[in-house]
Amino acid sequence: MNRVGMGTCIRESQGGFLKGMAKAIPGNYSPVEAEAIMALRESLTWVHNPNYDKVIFELDAKNVIDRLKGPDGDESELGQLLKDCKLILSMHTNWSYTHVPRQVNEIAHRLARLSQSHIVHIECDVAPIEIQALLN
Repeated sequence: MNRVGMGTCIRESQGGFLKGMAKAIPGNYSPVEAEAIMALRESLTWVHNPNYDKVIFELDAKNVIDRLKGPDGDESELGQLLKDCKLILSMHTNWSYTHVPRQVNEIAHRLARLSQSHIVHIECDVAPIEIQALLN
């Protein structure tokens, strides 16, 4: 079975780990779909539930950032899911997103890999050993 892994890390303003999630999503997706549709949308939905006040989403996929800033009009599945992301972001005036180099986003990538080697869905309040060295 094909699946894509996604990882999300919530850190406090000083960079300390608050929560993490790793999830494997069944399907055969392109890197853009995996980052834009799955990881961002899942992260927005996950963070939306605890109602965090100020959130900055860091993505290493520049093309996703560009599409979020661009006009709607893409009627494909990817376009519809990006529209969902924009809608969720618009509900939170203190939420924003920015592009970061992949090296800065390594925690999310390691969590995504964790979802590929473990149970399909993991949520944690303590940083897994696989990412602890990156938090120092």
